[in-house]
Amino acid sequence: MVEQFGHILYECGAYQVEELEKGKLYLAIHMEAARREKWCRVSYKVNVLEGGEEFDCECGQFAHMGLLCSHVLKVLDFICITKIPQKHIIKRWTKDARDVLPPHLTQYQRDNAHKNPFSFRHFNMYMHAMELVRMGDASVEAYEKFIVLIKNCMVEMQPFAEIRDGWVWRTG
Repeated sequence: MVEQFGHILYECGAYQVEELEKGKLYLAIHMEAARREKWCRVSYKVNVLEGGEEFDCECGQFAHMGLLCSHVLKVLDFICITKIPQKHIIKRWTKDARDVLPPHLTQYQRDNAHKNPFSFRHFNMYMHAMELVRMGDASVEAYEKFIVLIKNCMVEMQPFAEIRDGWVWRTG
């Protein structure tokens, strides 16, 4: 996304801005309009909404992709706004995008981790169990020893598995 944004930022250099209505409506015009293909648009209206907290371009790129277009970026530069308005920073393009998870994985969301110690415990136990499986798969002798140990461990853990602290393992 950084690469795409960089490309869009580069493209905005090809536009100049004309103010149609101060603080409300601008026109981004391609500087080489005469050289562009006849079917290619060369100007786009950009509306400033909510006093500069939101921008709407008629090209529709933000609604389609969630990325500001070069026309809006050029208008932002023209009216000396140095930060992208918060409404135009979509979570899926940020470092926190991994937190947009389907319902069955919400326990792994960063903002839920403090409420649910299960995620750390589960991951830690899983990693250790997988290491034991790797070791038990080394030979027939290792496998047989692993099966004896795991069965003993299951018997020893059974009383602890009956008491839950808020999380229930569901299968199927």
